Amino acid sequence: MAAARCPLLLEREYELAVLASSLGSLFAGSGGALTLMGGTGLGKTRIASELARAASARGAVVLWVGVEPDGVCGEPFGALARLVRSAIAAGASETGGTAALFGRARTALGLDHGPAAAMPPAVDMCPEPVAARGLVAELVEQLCERQPVVVIFDDFHHAAPETVSSGQLLARDSAELPLLVVVTSASTDGSELGVGLRVELSPLTEPAVRQMITSCWHDEVPDELVTALIEHAKGVPLFVEELLAAALDDHEGRVPVSFASSVGRRLRNREVTRRVLEVAALLGTTFEWWLVAEIVSSPAHEVLNALQDGIDLGVLGPDDGSDARLFRFRSEATRDAVLSELAPARRCDHATAALAVLEQRYPGLPGARLFQAAVLAEQAGRRDRAGALWSEAGSRCLALGAFQEAGRCFARAGEVAGAGRPEGTAWGVVSVVDPLEVALGRARAYAGAGAEADVERALAELRQAVQAEAIADLERARQRAAAAHTAIGFGLLWGGRVMH
Repeated sequence: MAAARCPLLLEREYELAVLASSLGSLFAGSGGALTLMGGTGLGKTRIASELARAASARGAVVLWVGVEPDGVCGEPFGALARLVRSAIAAGASETGGTAALFGRARTALGLDHGPAAAMPPAVDMCPEPVAARGLVAELVEQLCERQPVVVIFDDFHHAAPETVSSGQLLARDSAELPLLVVVTSASTDGSELGVGLRVELSPLTEPAVRQMITSCWHDEVPDELVTALIEHAKGVPLFVEELLAAALDDHEGRVPVSFASSVGRRLRNREVTRRVLEVAALLGTTFEWWLVAEIVSSPAHEVLNALQDGIDLGVLGPDDGSDARLFRFRSEATRDAVLSELAPARRCDHATAALAVLEQRYPGLPGARLFQAAVLAEQAGRRDRAGALWSEAGSRCLALGAFQEAGRCFARAGEVAGAGRPEGTAWGVVSVVDPLEVALGRARAYAGAGAEADVERALAELRQAVQAEAIADLERARQRAAAAHTAIGFGLLWGGRVMH
């Protein structure tokens, strides 16, 4: 039985009023920034969706950017590619004076490179993504000249540092434009944007949970079941819906002890569906059905039937018609529940098969495929391979000017592969030097002498670390490179915004 979706948004009157006020200000010509914050399942995405529908109905351009979790690091600038795709899907690129700018943004983000455009581009397709970040900001500004614009970053707590800085740039611009920037975040303080209003969602009170149960299920629910739901759901609307459906589907009316067990109970005795969804969960909250079919080596119709079963069971979200190639889990928590029920040996087998398909189908692992493969290699227990992939990801990040994300990738490479490396080996350092030299050239072109000096210092320390193979020196050199990122990144950003 599928999870019952409550038709009401209970105890969210204040949040909806804030959204209505923000929307009214937007159409009066005054933009702003808003963060919806709170834990998993409290309804942040649903409230943002209500805003998107209302804004679209009044004639605004709505750009929805889902920020995908990937276990460790987010691919730099991938969210910008999704933002541009969202604008293209909304038809914003087809009229007016923005066509040329869209063309430049598409080229910079690698969106004109065939069917693989479903994923962000490889480094050779995107030689200046920091400049692309400036292009996207300029693009949004030009869209605002025609009509109000709403940009929504969903699950912003997963954003890579470069995506965070892009969101901050748009949020600062919103003060001068008919632009509303909204993020949903599960972080504790919702401070990622740095500006704007923050609205924190709280769990529902007991009376609201009782009303929600009645709204979700029109038949009479026994009092003991209501009491159990209140105890286990902890006021989280998503958990109320899921646990209620699981209990009513159980012939003894038992409430699962956890959200994860309620999902696991629904997949019991459905081996084909369970296997397909397990593989899908390893690929992400959003995944491509045909890739799942290749990994499980099953006919397309069998996989599509299993995915339809997942929708009927409430594990996957309904088809929203945005992309026929993609399916989505109902929520991040639902995906996590599927993974939590996955035995280690089974997880390893699925990840091994998925990694083999990715490496065969995408030679060189372009764009986000590299990050996806690195996570799968970890899941498959291939520590050396995972370390090599994360090191390569760090090198690409450096070449792209994504210095913070590069540091995270190299740190992860050391964590997953360091235990199996000879003591004192400077893991990944050789691959750091050349991209940082590229960054030095860009700093000279865009950022000026201050950034140039920072990069030269970082390069000198990295070369010393390579020669000495000393971990302490390597870490100090990486810290220097991370410190240099601010001057370089902003220099590249502002240089990119004025260069054509």
